[in-house]
Amino acid sequence: VSPKILIVDDDANILQVLKMRVQLMGYEVTACNDPREALEVFDKDEYALLLTDQKMGEITGTDLMNQLREKDPLLPVIIMTAFGTVDDAVTSIKQGAFNYIEKPVDAAELEAQIQMALDRRALEMQLAMERDLWSRAIESLGAGLLLLDAGGKVLWMNRVPGELVLSEATGTGARCSEVLRSRVLPCTACPREKAMETGEGQAIEHRNAETGNWFLITFTPLKDPTGRFNQVAVLFLDITGIKTAEEARMEQERLKGSLEMAGAVAHELSQPLQAILGWSEIILSRKPPEPYERYLKSICNQVDILKELIGRINNITRYARKEYPGSLTIVDLQKASSAETQG
Repeated sequence: VSPKILIVDDDANILQVLKMRVQLMGYEVTACNDPREALEVFDKDEYALLLTDQKMGEITGTDLMNQLREKDPLLPVIIMTAFGTVDDAVTSIKQGAFNYIEKPVDAAELEAQIQMALDRRALEMQLAMERDLWSRAIESLGAGLLLLDAGGKVLWMNRVPGELVLSEATGTGARCSEVLRSRVLPCTACPREKAMETGEGQAIEHRNAETGNWFLITFTPLKDPTGRFNQVAVLFLDITGIKTAEEARMEQERLKGSLEMAGAVAHELSQPLQAILGWSEIILSRKPPEPYERYLKSICNQVDILKELIGRINNITRYARKEYPGSLTIVDLQKASSAETQG
């Protein structure tokens, strides 16, 4: 399908000639001799390029460009200008026009400019699609992405997680410190500045003091066409789940070590306890006088209790807790060594 081009000029003769020329180049053309008409027809169809005269009464070519680019930000615009309005055309380029052509329009130059403008539109559309794809991929990870200029101002941001930003509406043009919630980043030793100074990526793990969430934050310096670092891409990835799993693993390792130590202690205690029990029983067999017989029986009972505890420790296969007076949490040996609660 041939690209559709919208041509606007308030001079009917010039408009007709331009329409025929562009059609001969192989493009589909809609011609309007009034900018207001162009605004109406633009809403009814899709156009790949706007070719417009600059001086057209109340609405200039620049005015028309600005209004149409609000509807299609990627619309390339070529301004046609006569002698005396070149300055206006240059101003239009600064506002987003692709280029300008002086009247009378040279057919070869016009064809070349149209082709270059359409090529750039195709490239910008591809980049926009790729950026949208990456943005959605990043969002699906629950991640935030900010593009900052050298001074720390936000050039672009995706749907950054709400716990990170004050307001997405204040994003573009604001400094990162104005967009991000307090204590989201360690601003005293700014990783963005270090990335710009060294030209090397920076990565930190940071805990949001407001929410308790952990984030892996990377700062990647970007080069401009001259090779200078002028932007930084900041990626926020929520790693709270990873940190929680890591802490749980460390806790498990710590508990495992504690239980292994408890088992070793229990093994070492079993021998002296057996000796105490044995000697107590020997003395009891000789009928010692009161109150020594009663004391020895109490010792034997306590040793039996210790032997039972040692047996439970040796049978522990998992860790179980229970509350203890004084807001403490201790090992629940009954549950930890019970066959009914294992697995």
